This record gives sequence, C-alpha cells and structure tokens, in this order.
Amino acid sequence: GEGEGGADDAEGDVGGDEAVADPVGDGFGEDTVLEPAADDLAEDADADADIDAGVGDEADAVDMYAGAGPRDLPDGGPMGGGGSGRVAALAASERRRFEEIAAAAAAAAAAARDGGAWLSIERQWARRKAEAEDSFFGRMPPLAYTTVQSWLAPPEGDISARVTLVTQCSLDRLPRLRATLEAWRGPASVAVYIDAPRGSAAAAEREAALAQERRHLPAAVHTQLSISLLYARGGGMAEGGAEPGSAEEYDSLYPINALRNLAAGEARTELVFLLDVDFVPSAGLLRELQQQRPALLDTLAASRTALVVPAFEVDAAAPMPRVQSSLSALLRRGAASSFHEAHFRHGHGPTDVARWATASAPYEVAFEEYYEPYIIASRAWLPKYDERFRGYGMNKVQHLRAVAAAGARFVVLPLHFAAAHEHAKSAAWTRTLGPAAHPMHKMRIAALYARFKAEAPPLPPPPPPHTR
Repeated sequence: GEGEGGADDAEGDVGGDEAVADPVGDGFGEDTVLEPAADDLAEDADADADIDAGVGDEADAVDMYAGAGPRDLPDGGPMGGGGSGRVAALAASERRRFEEIAAAAAAAAAAARDGGAWLSIERQWARRKAEAEDSFFGRMPPLAYTTVQSWLAPPEGDISARVTLVTQCSLDRLPRLRATLEAWRGPASVAVYIDAPRGSAAAAEREAALAQERRHLPAAVHTQLSISLLYARGGGMAEGGAEPGSAEEYDSLYPINALRNLAAGEARTELVFLLDVDFVPSAGLLRELQQQRPALLDTLAASRTALVVPAFEVDAAAPMPRVQSSLSALLRRGAASSFHEAHFRHGHGPTDVARWATASAPYEVAFEEYYEPYIIASRAWLPKYDERFRGYGMNKVQHLRAVAAAGARFVVLPLHFAAAHEHAKSAAWTRTLGPAAHPMHKMRIAALYARFKAEAPPLPPPPPPHTR
C-alpha cells in the first residue's frame, strides 16, 4: 500500500476460504504443538502433502494481496503478478531442499518421542525450517539504512494537539502527501525515501525538490510537519544489477517498514495516527477528537486500545468525500466502497461498515486474521513494524497482528473516516508482485509471514460478543 508509501498494501483473502489457524506457523494447519505433524512425518507416507498445504496457504494469501490495489485498476488481473502457477512451478523445482529438512525433523521427532520432548522438537522444527528457508531464499534480516531524523522539523515549543499523523512515502507520492496533510491540519511525522545514497549528487537533487515542496504547504501545515529521510543502500531501487528473484534484489526493494518505524519514532505526541499516504482524513477529524471526544483520547493514552478509522476507496472520477453524508452518497451509487472490499474482505471487513454507517458512539470489534485497519493508539505500547518486510506484501498485516497479540482492543470511531482515490499500482508492487516480477519474491514473503507468526506471541481470545 504502500508502494512507495501508498495504500496498495492490504492483505489477501485466502483463496476465498477461511484461513486455517496455525499459531506455530509450522505449515501443518491447526495445531499448537507438533505431535500430530511429527507423527505424520515419521509414520505417514503422505507427510509431504501436509507441508505443501501449509506453503500453499501462505502463497494464496500473498496472491490475493497482490490483487488488492485500490479499486484494482487494470494491472494484470485480480491475482496480481507472478501468478500461483509460476510459484508452484518454481516451488516444485526446488522441493527437494524442503523434503530433506522434513526428513531430518522426522528423525529428530522419532528419536525424542519416548522422552516426550515435544516442545523441544517444535523448537527444533522451527529452527530447521528457518535454516531451510534461509538456504532457499537467502537470509532476510532487517537492514541498516542511512537516515536523517527530523531533517526538516517544526519550531520548538508546546504542541496543543494530542495526535500526530504518521506516514511515509517516496518522492513521486508528494502530491498525495500534500492532500493528506492539508486535510489533517495537525502535527505530522513523515519519513521520505530518497532513492539514492546519501551524499550523492542524485540525493542532493532530491533533497532540494523535497525542501521546495515543503515551502508550498500552507503555514498551518508546514509549521507542524517533521520530515525524516531514509536513503537507499547502494544504487537504490532502480539498480538492476542483482539477479532477478535473489536476496540481493529483495534487499533493494522499497523499505516500507523501516520508513514507518522512522516516522513513528519522530512523532512529538504520545498518540499517533498510523496512515498510508494515499489516504485523506475526513474533515474535522482531529478537531472532533480533541474538542468533543477528549475522554476517548484519555482512554487511548491510558490503555491498549486501538481506535480504528474506517478506510474507503473512491472512483478516480468521483470527488473526494470530506464528510460522512458525501461518502454515503458515493457508496449508494457504487462510486465508493470499503477499502479492498472486492479482493480482500479480511483486511477491513471486521470494521463492519454497515454498523459504522448508523453508529453515533464508538464500538468494539474482534480482531481477525489479516485485519489491517488504520489506527490511532499510544506509542508507549505499540509494537514496531517488522523491518524484514520490504517491497510489497503483508507488511501492514504483520504489524496489526502484532498489535492484536500485544493485547489491543479495537474500537471503531463513528462518523469519521479516511478515503483514497483509485490509482495505478506502485513501483513496489510492480517489482515485488507484478507480471514481470520473479515469483521467488512472492514465495519469500509468504515464508517470511509464516516465520513472523511462528515467532510472535499467540493472539488473545476475542472479547465476548456482549461486550462489543
């Protein structure tokens, strides 16, 4: 969604079926320990089918993710680029590596079965699986980037507003950033990607363009704006020297989550509004929170509550709605919809737009797998984004799952919203999941998301229905 900061980045429906609970992320479907999976590996000739099913679930999710761009302008179809057929072909050609690891895990399970050391085996399996993935995909660690914090900063002094809008973008998204900031009219922390190494002539040129753009903002906007910079490693995104599909090419992709962490770290208020740059907040959102709902802001500051700002997408030819009544008119005539409603109902479905349309008070919703709303919450407890995710795919879903695992309550704000016009897919989508992208990247992202879930704490139980 991101694609250089935009909102393309939403998660995929799992082929139209409900995702299988797999808290361990081991690829064996619904389990919390590996007894059934280990028994199958040791005794069942069909164990390979279990492994393939787990990999397939994640690949299907990334496939749907690839097709979930705003209103899905023509770009290769709802399955996005790459296609599961290409992924399957590549996976089949390299299957032996995973079979060897599975056989080793089976031997370890058989050796330890009499001792009942299932937790140890589970950990061994996770480690061996990670080693196999690293061998197959190349290592996928967080990367170090050159950054400049608060490259342009507002004047020192007290900040009356209690919420900072946090976002990130590349230089081509600056017009969208301007629209977002002018609608917000409050503190904002933005991380901008400079696709050239710091100190280079190309970087200096881009810095000058960014400084010029800032001067075009209204005083009420730029006096509350902090801009931080993150520079490309090596030759930047446009560098074509890496082998297609390689770990080196993956490392050159848009550093979406590193940018998000940089922007969040430079916010000057405790409460932050985490938003993608393509989205425009509704009129008066910040003013209403501060003047009419101060108790709600107090709750956000004092608890692990994530305030959901509903997200919508709007036809390119339609005017950007600024108030709920205008948005409702667009929804009735089919010129707007809940964000990613057609391709990825899990992404924003739990917000329950039908309920939001008539609600006058905030209401709680249960977190579901792949839910990725835009939220306002306290920096004191919010997890950081996982910077192993680069380019396009699963990077915001990862963060919201971490938010849920941290014990967050998700409460929907009535009357207000954020909306994005339809637009073409970003460069990050094209390089990661587009028609010409190497299918290895899709597989890499699926494996990385499974690994993230295996490492993360379990999700807490949902709140009882009567409390929502």
